[in-house]
Amino acid sequence: MVQRLTREFGVTDQNVLNAMEQVPRHLFLPASLQRMAYEFSYIPLGNGQVLPEPELLTRLLINLDLNTESRVLVAGNSGAYTAALIAFIAQEVYLIEGVQTQYELSTRLFATLGITNVSTIRGNDFMLWKTSGPFDAIVVHGAVETVSSDLLSQVKPNGRLICSIADPSGFQILILVTKTSGRYSISSIGESFFPFLDFN
Repeated sequence: MVQRLTREFGVTDQNVLNAMEQVPRHLFLPASLQRMAYEFSYIPLGNGQVLPEPELLTRLLINLDLNTESRVLVAGNSGAYTAALIAFIAQEVYLIEGVQTQYELSTRLFATLGITNVSTIRGNDFMLWKTSGPFDAIVVHGAVETVSSDLLSQVKPNGRLICSIADPSGFQILILVTKTSGRYSISSIGESFFPFLDFN
């Protein structure tokens, strides 16, 4: 997978490649789907959820511009694999997991893999980790129509937020929001696909 990311997609960020290599993607799938783990496609997890494809996740990680001091919020459904990748680069990760079965899986896998810098809470409210914010980076793990001002307030100065914005037809674009001097700039970083997210 790492060789293909380098060869076909031009990924050269060594921190991102190391994370992709270190985190066993197949463990985040049901046993019946593990044979598909390293294919470059979305993998259905059931109940309308998916494991995002590797190229999208590398694009996301690169644009977060993380370092060993970064504190990151991952909020949405089925975000355990993404949180695990981030944990190999950042200092601390705060995961809000909206799906009960994925919450149970994430806590078990983090313990099995020795990932100790991810704190996980179950719920469907973007503000559940508010007392631990603001954050250097935020990942919305699901498609939304808009980003709330409350969530944007959790981004530190010079911080970043990435989410998939969907129009009424279902077409989605991954956007990067950067906060500088109290102002927000928005740029597109390509097409994406996430299930719609029902969070407060």
